[in-house]
Amino acid sequence: MGLDMPFHGPLDHGELTASHKIFINPSTSEVLCTTVAEALAMGKFVVLPSHPSNDFFEQFPNCLAYTNKEEFVGNLYYAMTHSPEPLTKEYAYALSWQAATERFEAAGSISVAEAEAMKEALTSEDAGVEIGLPPLIKDEVERKKIASSIRLSRLRYRDFRSRLSQEIKNSNVLPKEVQQQLVTELDKRLNLNLEKMLSSPILKLELSPAELDKQLLDFYVEISGAPYGDVLRIIGGGTNVGKQNLYLKQLTREKERGRTNAKTPDFTLPPGLSSS
Repeated sequence: MGLDMPFHGPLDHGELTASHKIFINPSTSEVLCTTVAEALAMGKFVVLPSHPSNDFFEQFPNCLAYTNKEEFVGNLYYAMTHSPEPLTKEYAYALSWQAATERFEAAGSISVAEAEAMKEALTSEDAGVEIGLPPLIKDEVERKKIASSIRLSRLRYRDFRSRLSQEIKNSNVLPKEVQQQLVTELDKRLNLNLEKMLSSPILKLELSPAELDKQLLDFYVEISGAPYGDVLRIIGGGTNVGKQNLYLKQLTREKERGRTNAKTPDFTLPPGLSSS
């Protein structure tokens, strides 16, 4: 930019208390803005861009947020010609680690009702996991042709079931209970969207997400603990992960050998004595 700007090196915050009153942070990529919090806690003006990472700081009177160059110049001029407002106890507490911990707990907490509803949803018999699969038939024309053929076969089969159901109803041979069971089964209808099933099939696992996670974890532990577990680690995590696990196993074996040798000390017989 052709600007002559001297840099004076690092200074302790305490040395800037009386000599400086403005802190400028134009970054829009810094999501852990501890320097902004420190400047506000020291009672300084803070000039920064209006950005999601800065939303928390905009509640403070000494925070001057801008959205364009003109607002930046105006905020900087205001800060240079005014004095920062004293930090109240409420705002000072908002900048403390205690308040930050409370905000973190609130963000990660759910109500008892939400927890119970989630538990019921995950453990119910209807709980499951749906996995989208690639199309069974990619060609749309061919897909419609097959779906139409299957639909026609299903209509014929339904017509057959309806006639058979009517004959069973009119029969006096079968017991009433058996007759009713057969009619109920024959009257069932399976409504499927064949075109949707062929274009975007969905595999549904009749397991709750929690039970699926548990079974997958048990499966991984069982395989990774087997003699060929290093191969799985290399495939999943790369050569470095496999080598690290192999190194840890070697250390364990060396420690076990050391303990075994320590239990069986080597005695040396005095001169002139034999073991016979």
